Amino acid sequence: LGLLLGALKPENHSVCNNAAWAIGEVTAKVGPAIAPYVSAILQHLILIITRPAHEVGKPLLENSAITIGRLGRAAPQVVAPSLETFAGPWLQTLR
Repeated sequence: LGLLLGALKPENHSVCNNAAWAIGEVTAKVGPAIAPYVSAILQHLILIITRPAHEVGKPLLENSAITIGRLGRAAPQVVAPSLETFAGPWLQTLR
């Protein structure tokens, strides 16, 4: 996960998009075991999801939003306190 976390830099759209997708897949497989990493991952994903689509691209926004949802399902106690920070852009991306 450390390598993936380091790749969550939106300046390189394709690498960041792949990292966001991969973290979502890992989260789907390991479930609540991801909890110790969620806070660090979420910090990066919030920075991505709150940027305009023309800056990061729609695929990166979508993968980031899906991964945030998976993190929330796996570790709601970690994600919930940050909800007001990203809820608006997250919901808009998912609609």
